[in-house]
Amino acid sequence: MKAYSNNNAWCCGEYLTNRVWGLGNFYNWEEHIDRQSFLDWAAWCDELIPDGKGGLEKRSTFAYVFDSVEPADDQVQIFGEGCGVIVAKRGSRWRAIIDRPDEMVWVGGEGNMIPGTFTLDPIPVRQRANRLHVRYQDETKDYQWESFAEELPGITPQTVIYTTTRDIRGATRRSQIQREVRKLLLHNKLADLMSECETGLDGLRIGAGSVYGVSMLAGGVGIASGRLLSVDSTGSLLELDDEVTLEAGKVYEITVTHASGDTISTKRIVSPPGT
Repeated sequence: MKAYSNNNAWCCGEYLTNRVWGLGNFYNWEEHIDRQSFLDWAAWCDELIPDGKGGLEKRSTFAYVFDSVEPADDQVQIFGEGCGVIVAKRGSRWRAIIDRPDEMVWVGGEGNMIPGTFTLDPIPVRQRANRLHVRYQDETKDYQWESFAEELPGITPQTVIYTTTRDIRGATRRSQIQREVRKLLLHNKLADLMSECETGLDGLRIGAGSVYGVSMLAGGVGIASGRLLSVDSTGSLLELDDEVTLEAGKVYEITVTHASGDTISTKRIVSPPGT
């Protein structure tokens, strides 16, 4: 049974599967959509959060008229613009990826990265706007295009302002736009490095929106990355493929990707004082 909905996830699902005005000639719910990720997306949008006026409102609602010609894959992304979601296709299935804390799916190190391919470069400040100017269609003003601008907190008269202008489609409430703009500004502040590497087949588990880690030498403390050669029957004695020096009185962590590739374990190691 179908009914009206302004939930981003269900609107996107209808667009993907509708045979009259959507992409239903190519996709269906059974074979081409990750149902659980869309259920999670729908719940994410319906969650009640502060509206900034002392009340509560749904995190996200969707309203948009598709009146321009653009690639279908680009139009799919419109449904996630105002709620921090990427709609990605892996293989033959569409999956919703929510921008929120998640488990690491892969850890790269000397043992599984091709030597010499890892780079870590700073992202220039001018590419990380500290002021955003967005346009959106306001539902309280008959869906006319309105503007909203905000700067990163902590801006001083001496700060160089870098402004980015963009449209946020589908989000029609000013409170929702404000939340999205603040999240984007915080992202620009914190995302200051870009990494790149070449891996073996185990790196294929990384997709759009995936959280992954990279272990690398930390200068001055003797920490290394590599392969775990063996573990004793108690699980407490580990043999590494390289010597590691632990400073007395300090606490370390070791992160291990299991051979199956499906599990990542992190264990704490304490080096007692005087050892």
